[in-house]
Amino acid sequence: MKFRKEYLFCITYFFTYVAQAISYCQLISFLSYLGYSATQRGFMFALGAIVGMVAEFYIGYLCDKNKTIKRYVFIIYPVYAVVVTVLYLINFNYFPLHLFVVGANQLLFHANMGVIDSWVMESGEQCKESYGAIRAFGSLGWVVGSYIVSNIVSKIGYRYIGFFYSTIVVMICVVCHFIDDAVKIDKTKIQLSDVKLLFDNKKYVVLILILFCTFMMQNSLDYVIIDKLNILNATAKQVGYYWMTIGLVELPLMFMGNRIAKKLGYSNMLLFAVAIYGIRFVLYGFSNSVTSVILISLMQSMSFPIVQIASKHLIDHETPQQLKSSGQLIGLSLYSSTSALFAPLISGFLEDSFNINITMFVISIFSIFAIIFVIVYKFLDRANNVNLYK
Repeated sequence: MKFRKEYLFCITYFFTYVAQAISYCQLISFLSYLGYSATQRGFMFALGAIVGMVAEFYIGYLCDKNKTIKRYVFIIYPVYAVVVTVLYLINFNYFPLHLFVVGANQLLFHANMGVIDSWVMESGEQCKESYGAIRAFGSLGWVVGSYIVSNIVSKIGYRYIGFFYSTIVVMICVVCHFIDDAVKIDKTKIQLSDVKLLFDNKKYVVLILILFCTFMMQNSLDYVIIDKLNILNATAKQVGYYWMTIGLVELPLMFMGNRIAKKLGYSNMLLFAVAIYGIRFVLYGFSNSVTSVILISLMQSMSFPIVQIASKHLIDHETPQQLKSSGQLIGLSLYSSTSALFAPLISGFLEDSFNINITMFVISIFSIFAIIFVIVYKFLDRANNVNLYK
């Protein structure tokens, strides 16, 4: 049964990330095509981040309170399909409307991935230990989805993206139907006030700070790299090649991440990954061709997979048993959605005020802060005599 659950999760992640790539990879290009500036796009994504912070916080609490995750998966997917369909059918420039729809899209994008990740992490030790390998199928799905959506846009246009996304969502829901709900070991009834227990743990707070700085870089990258490619006159297919590249190079460390962590420690891996992020942004700032941007993107193999695996395991390690979903989703709201709020605003302001290369250099500074917080976390680890997550 354990093997079967892992197998079904692999299928779920593959199709989930095919769908996510279809909904997201051409979104910034679509908004640019409609004539929106970097600052306007920043406000759209910022609205989604603001609402997302509240929604992810509350969804995590509800999962723990009602001892279920599966129920909320079946709510989020259909709603997301409707939003994606509507988004790409609005092919004219009307800022208030796109502000709302893009914001809803971003909210559901982050909430969807957070809930699925929590489902895996709370489906028994075997699934938890296999998280990296299961998530690797998501990276593979991202490659396939980015290729599909680039061809959709090139051959039949943006308006058909929602149809393809909705079709895949139906497939995902069929697979999810056969997966058992999360295993809520602690049956203690919780109240909203119990969430404060998370923040009584200094290590949990420091982890959030590390991941906030890291995701400031990752979320900024999602926006500025497309503008960099557009400035270099990249085609829709070349943008697709970029997304395919970062998906492919994630695979090796997604599969091997847990094994490496047992030898090096999650916090040591995290220290290495955030340093790579900083170097990567500096190199992007100096790049002057589409080819060089794609080659630099190979560094994704040494950054995002490590952060993804380490963040899930370290937060799980620092979270009380009765608050496992809250720990993951509230953490996600604080480091991912909060950074998703500030990243487009900061990067958009820098782009409009200076240029794309200066923006890259400024964003790289977040790696320095992340490194400092990792060192603080390692110090707290030693003070508590923790060896597994050294």
